[in-house]
Amino acid sequence: MNTKARENVLKNLARMDTDAAQKTIEQHAEKVYDVLLNSDSYDDLIANLELLDVFVYRVWEKSIEILQVFLDRMKSIDLKYSNDYHVGYGKNLTCKALDVLYILRFIDPVAVYPIIFSYLDDENETVSEHSAKIAKQVSEYDLRAINKIGYFSQEKILEILQSWDDNTILKRRDVVSTMCRELLAATSEANTSDYQTVTIHFATLVINDALKKIRKDTIDLLIHIFQVQEDVFERIKIMQTLREATRLPTQTQYNDDWIELVKNDFTKISDFYLSVFEQSSILEYQEMEHQLYWFGKRGLGFDLNEGSAATLRKLIKENEEYQIFKVILGGDLSYSDHWEEEDWDYKKVREHRHERIDAFLKDIPNDFKKWRKRLHSYAADYKTGNGTSMEFMSDLLNKLGKEHPDLALQLLEDAKSFEFYLPPLIIGIGESDHRDEVIKLCEAWLEEGMFINAMLLSSSNLFSEGKEEFLERLLDKSIELENANMISEALSIFSRNYEEKPDFYGRVFVKAASSIRALGYDWSNIFLFKPFRIIADLPKEEKELLILMLVEKERLDYHEEDMLIPIAKENPELIVSLFEKRIEKQISERNNEERSRYDALPYEFYRLSEPLTQNGDKILHIIFDWYKREDWLYQYDGARFIGNVFVHVEDVLIAFLIDKIQNGTKEDAIHAIHILREYDGNDRILPVCIEAIKKYIDDDVMKSEIYCALDATGVVSGEYGFRDAYIGKMPFVDEMLKVDDEAVKAFAQEYKSQLDRMIEAEHNRSTKDLEVRKKVWGVNDEE
Repeated sequence: MNTKARENVLKNLARMDTDAAQKTIEQHAEKVYDVLLNSDSYDDLIANLELLDVFVYRVWEKSIEILQVFLDRMKSIDLKYSNDYHVGYGKNLTCKALDVLYILRFIDPVAVYPIIFSYLDDENETVSEHSAKIAKQVSEYDLRAINKIGYFSQEKILEILQSWDDNTILKRRDVVSTMCRELLAATSEANTSDYQTVTIHFATLVINDALKKIRKDTIDLLIHIFQVQEDVFERIKIMQTLREATRLPTQTQYNDDWIELVKNDFTKISDFYLSVFEQSSILEYQEMEHQLYWFGKRGLGFDLNEGSAATLRKLIKENEEYQIFKVILGGDLSYSDHWEEEDWDYKKVREHRHERIDAFLKDIPNDFKKWRKRLHSYAADYKTGNGTSMEFMSDLLNKLGKEHPDLALQLLEDAKSFEFYLPPLIIGIGESDHRDEVIKLCEAWLEEGMFINAMLLSSSNLFSEGKEEFLERLLDKSIELENANMISEALSIFSRNYEEKPDFYGRVFVKAASSIRALGYDWSNIFLFKPFRIIADLPKEEKELLILMLVEKERLDYHEEDMLIPIAKENPELIVSLFEKRIEKQISERNNEERSRYDALPYEFYRLSEPLTQNGDKILHIIFDWYKREDWLYQYDGARFIGNVFVHVEDVLIAFLIDKIQNGTKEDAIHAIHILREYDGNDRILPVCIEAIKKYIDDDVMKSEIYCALDATGVVSGEYGFRDAYIGKMPFVDEMLKVDDEAVKAFAQEYKSQLDRMIEAEHNRSTKDLEVRKKVWGVNDEE
């Protein structure tokens, strides 16, 4: 009995609640255990793990014991593989064993969870990530499990988390945070299915003492992690997880008990925030305010002007440094004292912030020492992201450069700290009467090879004359430093400004492209969301350079297609050459595990087909020549390529294929019909098939190819999808019978007989499959 048949037998036995079935399962389990404990064959081990997966819940006690020993074996076993392709896949065995244990999560969580969690720190990243994924899944509230064992599973998970020491908790902080977020959820979920449908069920968790304790202990655990965590950004992640405790059930109804529970949890969290307020950072103040805002917006009847929430709001409002930070770098100022104002929208927030920026600019000269320290802290400690915004900081520094260039120049004495914000500062000073000083400073930086990116971004605004000369000097310095990031930034600027001065920007673009390529980097990504005119005007050698870089990419997506459109319009042969080289690469590396995801052709073209179709007469004969190559992949991908380009079976393709049949060799004709398989039996392929029938009616190979082309269906739907697809091909027969050629009419009769047999066979097969599915999966109440 082969493995698949054995699996089906065991699956059916596992559904039978009889002593005989149990005895048979136990006998098969012993055979599986023997393989897991003694074999070193990868194929045997993975096959038996998959078998165990089918019936493990019927022999769960012994299976847990065996799987623990097996997992220990995997740490030192020297696996043997049936071929070289599988080398390195042994890690899948550990993941598969963890998946089998996952099936037993509700049967014996006390034994299963510690084993799964022990792999959270595994040195193999794939295994540790898989363990983390399972840890999240077991923490979720499963409706079916709750109906049988209540919250027992979550209670055991929490006991394990509480048993970990601080070092373990911090090491696994991301996983712990994710698990706690699930433990604080307010809804449960489950899926049910019958032979036709899958239904997702949501339900509000039932509030009882067990759930209240789970939520309380989870909040306490998160508070403890917060207190032992020193990194401010990690503490903010903990705060964001605590926010989950303030959410009501979604997609389901809930009663007042849930509102009361959430209010109590929010009070506990705000009490904690109040207790650590003095030791907290500005970013933590912002997170506290965000949570207050959103809780107030939920309309729970909770008065934020009373208790710890009111005190917390008052402290935040009175904290001058935070209020300044919120204007300059804060995420969204709708979290403000204007919560109750309905018209306090995004535009009003932006106006308010820019007005405050103008007020700050008047104050800066009066207390520059304090402002210098503040701005230095902002520039050094906060970057875009992490709840901060660059727009208003940039506006402040740009206006400071314009209105108080002497003070802005003092900030540039510590330019390294302000590196992220140098462009607005430089541009601002460049628009003041201190322009010469900042240009002199830029010259010094250029000489030292410092802040090249910032000067590249500022050059267009800084120079009214001599911009191009300065840009080229920046490029030359970047090339001298062999800094690919700087050269890439220069390429981006050259492409954006190309229309302004094509001769100059085209020349320096080629210089930059050649340099970055020499460093082994791909410069094609600089065209993301940028104009492609420069590509069309590139010299032939640079177009070929672009083609070579795209050969290396694992996959070509719509962005790369957009880049190629200008070339496809003028040099379509280069596009064909690109995909030919990609096929060559896929063939040469087909056994290279690291390149196993390499895909020579996209699944379909996004926009590239249109310009290539317009040049169909230039490219079809080139692609057709791929069929003369020895490797089958050229023929397979050649047909795919033609199918991607000539999506609608254009006239130029039909004429080309008919010509190959009428005037080419028999091999040419067979290849022509083989290409038609890509069109899922489209009625436009019929004239080509008819020409092949007329000339090669007695050739069995040709007839087989024609049948394959006509029978192709593409995607079908419904229980009787294939039957209906074959019925839809009957018009082919009618069209062929109209042709004044005896050979074609004879083929039509033969094809009709074949279709009749296929329609009957598919009807019978689908009917039987439907009955089997009803028995296996059940039917809905209406049936």
